[in-house]
Formats: sequence, C-alpha cells, structure tokens
Amino acid sequence: MLTYRSTRGDDASMRWLQDSGHFLFFDLETITIQTAQSYLRCFREFEQWAYDGENRVLPAPPGYQPATPDEVDSECALLGRLASLHMDREGEPLISRPLLMHLVAQLGRGRLARVRSLTDLYEQVVDAHIARDLDGPLRSPRLKDGTTGPILVRTAMTRVALAMQARGEDVFRIGGVQQLTDLLTRPEDGKPGGEGALTWWSENPEWTGPADRLVPYYGECFRNKDSDPEVEELLEFGLLRRAEDGIGFLHDSFLDYFLGVYALDTIEARCFPEESFPG
Repeated sequence: MLTYRSTRGDDASMRWLQDSGHFLFFDLETITIQTAQSYLRCFREFEQWAYDGENRVLPAPPGYQPATPDEVDSECALLGRLASLHMDREGEPLISRPLLMHLVAQLGRGRLARVRSLTDLYEQVVDAHIARDLDGPLRSPRLKDGTTGPILVRTAMTRVALAMQARGEDVFRIGGVQQLTDLLTRPEDGKPGGEGALTWWSENPEWTGPADRLVPYYGECFRNKDSDPEVEELLEFGLLRRAEDGIGFLHDSFLDYFLGVYALDTIEARCFPEESFPG
C-alpha cells in the first residue's frame, strides 16, 4: 500500500502511521510536469472505465460526461501551465505537484474552463465541495437556501482560518468540536478582551467593521439547535476534517486560500491607509 501525506509531517494521523511500524517513510523526488500530465490522462481513463464502461463499477456523479481526447489534452495543458507558473529560480515547484494533480483531476470540464490561475483553481475546488455538500440531506433552512447557503459556508470557513492564524505560525488546527461550536456561535468571545480562550479578532475596526455593522466574518452567529443544526451540519462538510489533534481543512493549503479571500474582500470593500495593514 502506497500513501501520500496531504498534511504537515507531525499530523496526528502521520504520527500514528509512523508509530505503528507498518509503514516506511520516504521523501519523493519532484514529480515532473510530464508525469503529472500522464497521471491526469490515466485518471480520466479510469473515470470513464468506472463510470461509463460496459461493466461500470461506480455510480457516476450527477451530470457526468466522459472527457473527449481534445478535452483531456486541454486539461493536461492547463495542468502543465499551472505547474510551470509556480517554480523558484532553480526550477523547483513552489506548490506540491501531487496536490496540483489531485485538485485538477477532481474538477469537471465545466469548472476547469474557468481556471486561469492557482487562485481560480482553489476557488473552483471550494465551490465544488460546497455545491456537493449543500446538495445533501440538510435540515438547516439557511444552509438549504440556494443563495444564503454558499455564503454561510464561506463565512464559516474563513472564520476557522482566522482562528487558526491567531494560534500562531505553522498552526493548521483549531481545537475540537466544542471550540469550533463556540467559534461559530459566539464570535464575540474572540474579540480583544472577550471571554474566549483565543483572541482571533483584529484590533483594527477597519477590518472588523463598526460595532453596529460588523462584517460577517466577525458578526455572523451560526445556529446550533435541533431544529436548525447549522454547526452540526457544517462539521460534516468535506472542506473540514477531524483528527486527534483538532479540526483542520481538507488540505493545509486551504488556510492560505481562505485568509487570502478574507484580505481581498476586506481591501475591496474599504480604502485603507497604508498603516492599516497588519504585520
């Protein structure tokens, strides 16, 4: 059995595998762009065999259509372009190519057609996860709403990212279910001087908004009742995963994505003096 890690090396799952004594650990050589493209071609062939062949073995996702050879060529060209855009002066990749391969492979042609950059890629992956999860058997009225639901999910994920950032550099987890519940239902506890154990609010009101009109990342209070279990249902969404050492994102790199979206949204909504920017 061969497995690749998608999280930091001291992740609880990684420690368990290492301590079990059943796995050997290796650092892989950099995957070439050509190898990544070959993987994508093989992945599309596997999809067609599994979803569309005479002896299909898996139920096809809604709306699945096998990619044509020309479409596969276009996807491989996109993968190669994204991989070549993010390299250092020595030609070493700045983004994990196995991760890049995986993100591209899981998107259908409709979403890949909207990708021009790495930011676009993450946006489409996030949108695909949100659309899939919101299509499930939900009970929360606001999450089921086609307009409100996606906004609430992005608000929750961005708040999780802000809380992770507040815990310190190279931290990719928040505490367990109770801390996530408090974070989403009692955001005011995270302000400077608040009752929470973690201060994750910005001290600059330019970022949080005025007290009577807080931006949703700080002001939205999620619901957690039997009849309206927003927090409970968000915990089951694919963008989050639970481990022994806390709750993190599907991949650690989504922390940077959600922090970047937060910063861009805030900058576009306001005109900041230069001294307003944190750090």
